[in-house]
Amino acid sequence: MSTRAMIGIKMPDGRVQATYLHNDGYPLHAGYILATFYGTAEKVRTLLSLGELSAIAERPAPAPNEPHTFADPAPGVTVAYHRDRGEALCPAKRYASPEAYLTEATRDTPASYLYLFDGDHWLYASQATAEFIEIKFTTGE
Repeated sequence: MSTRAMIGIKMPDGRVQATYLHNDGYPLHAGYILATFYGTAEKVRTLLSLGELSAIAERPAPAPNEPHTFADPAPGVTVAYHRDRGEALCPAKRYASPEAYLTEATRDTPASYLYLFDGDHWLYASQATAEFIEIKFTTGE
């Protein structure tokens, strides 16, 4: 069973662009990867440019000449439907605001979690929270 999610970024004009993630969208996986490896707007935009995602990983793309396919992905590389399986590109969806993203995205997709990069922090929401909460991971020190 897949845990689906949407990954979004708040744009300078207040709108949100977001793409679908099919697998492992729960906070201890997707949330951790986003908060740890995609901490700038540039990195998030690169991720979203891939279109809909099958799986998220530490890197958005393989290194030049690094073997990577949908069926046999390179270690630590995100798997995208368009790039890696040859499907039509499904670009990021647009929402009028973070509030619209919160209410409309769960209607548009079977997402259990919504992620939002606000320019400084990663936030997440679920059907249980019904609001965005900042993602914070501690090292246990």
